[in-house]
Amino acid sequence: MLQQMLRRITNDKSEGDIAYFLALSFGLEYLTKLTTAAVVACLQEDSARTRYGIEYGLVRANAVGDWSQALNRAVAGPASTALPREAHHITRQLTERVGKEDWRFQAIQNLRDAARILDLKTAQTTKPPLRELFGIGVNVRNRTRAHGAPTGAKCSLLCPLLEESWDLLITNLELFTEVSWVNVRRQTSRKYKITPLLGDPSPFLPLQHSDAANLLDGIHINVGRYRRIPLVWYDEDLDEISLPNGNFSNGMFQTLSYTTDRVRSEDGTPWMVPPTKLPPSQTEGAEELEIRGNLLTNLPRKSVGHVNRTALEARIAHELRTIDRHPIVSLTGSGGIGKTTAAIAAIEQIAVDDPASYDMVLWVSARDIDLLDVGPKPVTPKALSLGAIAGVAARLVAESSAPADHLAILQDLLSGTSYGQTLMVLDNFETVEAPGDVFSWIDAFIRPPNKVLITTRIRDFAGDLPIEIGGMTVDEANALIDVQGKRLGILELLTSSYRNTLIMESEGHPYVIKILLGQVAHERRAGTPRRIIASADNLLRALFERTFLLLSPDAQRVFLLLSSWPVFVPEVAVEAIALRPGVERSDVGRALDDLQRYSLVERIETADAGEYLVGVPLAAATFGKRKLEVSFAKTTVREDRELLMEFGPGSRKEGARGVMPRVKRLLGEARKRTREDRKHLEQYLPIVEYIAHRLPAVFVELADLVLEGGQSEPARRQAREYLGRFLETAPKEARPDVWLKIAELCHSDGELRGEIHALCEAGIEAAEVRMMGHCAGRINQALRTSKEVSREWSRPLELAEMLSPLIRKFEERLAELTATDCSRLAWLYLNSDAGKQDRAMQIAEIGLARDRRNVHCANLLERLKSRG
Repeated sequence: MLQQMLRRITNDKSEGDIAYFLALSFGLEYLTKLTTAAVVACLQEDSARTRYGIEYGLVRANAVGDWSQALNRAVAGPASTALPREAHHITRQLTERVGKEDWRFQAIQNLRDAARILDLKTAQTTKPPLRELFGIGVNVRNRTRAHGAPTGAKCSLLCPLLEESWDLLITNLELFTEVSWVNVRRQTSRKYKITPLLGDPSPFLPLQHSDAANLLDGIHINVGRYRRIPLVWYDEDLDEISLPNGNFSNGMFQTLSYTTDRVRSEDGTPWMVPPTKLPPSQTEGAEELEIRGNLLTNLPRKSVGHVNRTALEARIAHELRTIDRHPIVSLTGSGGIGKTTAAIAAIEQIAVDDPASYDMVLWVSARDIDLLDVGPKPVTPKALSLGAIAGVAARLVAESSAPADHLAILQDLLSGTSYGQTLMVLDNFETVEAPGDVFSWIDAFIRPPNKVLITTRIRDFAGDLPIEIGGMTVDEANALIDVQGKRLGILELLTSSYRNTLIMESEGHPYVIKILLGQVAHERRAGTPRRIIASADNLLRALFERTFLLLSPDAQRVFLLLSSWPVFVPEVAVEAIALRPGVERSDVGRALDDLQRYSLVERIETADAGEYLVGVPLAAATFGKRKLEVSFAKTTVREDRELLMEFGPGSRKEGARGVMPRVKRLLGEARKRTREDRKHLEQYLPIVEYIAHRLPAVFVELADLVLEGGQSEPARRQAREYLGRFLETAPKEARPDVWLKIAELCHSDGELRGEIHALCEAGIEAAEVRMMGHCAGRINQALRTSKEVSREWSRPLELAEMLSPLIRKFEERLAELTATDCSRLAWLYLNSDAGKQDRAMQIAEIGLARDRRNVHCANLLERLKSRG
């Protein structure tokens, strides 16, 4: 990362002093931006949105001076209070005042001397902090590159000074010597590719072998924990670093590589909201505790027009009342599904009905977006870190507490009883900074009878009992439509048919229903829900953007595939298509698990044991379609979609039918195309084979598919192999017919031994005597017409051994045999062992006794007696 810049400086040095000076100037500008971006990334996000505000300014900064000012704000201004203890050793190097014996003094003095040569005035404090160097560097840069034309002679004086400062910084600044810089990219295996950029990468290497972490792609440093630097980009292919370079316009801004002069555009969407202090969330909770029912709490009030979800709220209340188990309960579900409102309603129920459950309920909100009826609106989060959570709790129970005591108070609230039996609610937990670390801390200290309730979109923080929050029931959704329709004055537009469409298309999602009804009120007509959702860009981003970014590449690809065709399809079909040859291998099963964890797909259990239909709700699918348009995986996903569509569309109601109807539809299309051109068989075989491993009955269909392409000997052998795979797990009643198919294929290939074996197995496993007789007749016919019986068996007794089990089964059911069946059994005796003539004659006589006109028994007896 620094070596690339050093190479440029070294190369430009050979071009002369002017080029050398410019390269050194670029190098100092590069270090200024790197240092600032890294320090800002260490800031803990707070309710004042300090870190966001600095980043907001930097992506719009058209002058490097803005970067040195941002650095000063981060390390010495009010923002420095948001720096974690782990970063203090880095910022101390920048803020500590040093004397002449320190390397930092010399680095600053060099820049002061450079400024003097350029007739620039600088502060001459005797003990300057290193952060002053970057400001002086900006002035030198502006005087020469922006507002000057230095001569070669002047550059020759400046270069040694800048060179020494550069060297001192890169060899002594702990940010570059002690901190690990790596580029992190999540692979389809869910593990991470780690590209070392600077320092020892060992703190990050465990990510290569574990999928437990949940990091966004990009450059990370290890300062106390993994910290992503959102304002630095790394291009793996070109091995170059890019940094913001201003020119913010239409949601995009420019980035610049200081080593190659390559200019690119980056998405500025994450920094579109003005950094001014936003209003508090409507569900933030009160600033002081108050008596509510029988509880002392700061619980927010239920929203106006709240619709009770009786069964859900009762379940939550029951689990919260059960204080001897499940100390951490989580409410999980997609954004806007009603986790927060259900929690408030359940706790109010407890406050009124069960005074013995808790003495106190503390509500702490990390919500950064309120989902209002008019659309999603950003708000100021109350607490975004463990320290902030502790601060809110401590101020509620001990107003005069010092910040140093906040964590101890929180620990006591969770594990002790000094403040009474406590329920703590952490709302919107996924937005907390380093939520995994915060969760681990809470899990370590929580003790009954105290309890923690978490609401989160992400199931990684499931606690001891996760409760999944899904869409409303039909009755609940209709009640919500009534309330909203009356409030908006549109009840007359909401016909029964439109209500049903609204509930179905929204999947009972309460916030989506509210947005759709708001649009109906705006247009004064009942517009198509699909059209309304498709036009609600802010809604889709608010509900799904954050979750989508947390998905692994595998999960993103599967989500985009299911979004591209929003119907219910067999899960096994998605797996088979994504794992076909010629595409990058991926763990589709794990990806689907992730999507379900994040409430982005719905799984419907089918009549086939262990098999599911999967689909994406309309709103999520609409979001996915937009993401697909800009995804690098677009081509692959669209190829996957073409194959997926051949299974045919399905709905959640088809679970009772199982997945076989969908699979048979694919097989029908495969047979049709294979008959037209056998080369299509190669495309379908891997997909159908994968499905067959999950649904063995498909192996029989697969055998037929192979034979559709032609009755060649290799095709027949492959078909026999598939039929054999089916028989490994086939139910008893299905086995005889498959053995007969194998017998036919062996007969076509002239394999007498295989034919006889298959016919014997079919007869042995047959439930009906009729089938047994049919198999015996075919065996006798095959042996009678074959002229090479002796060559088919490796030893004389092998045929007898093969026929013996079938003969025994005939004997067991002798009373059920017809005269013809008796003649077939007699011939089996004769074909298995010439010494069995006596028993063959007895069987023939039994048959003739049952039907005196049976020519088969009569002829056999006459033949045996003539041998006599």
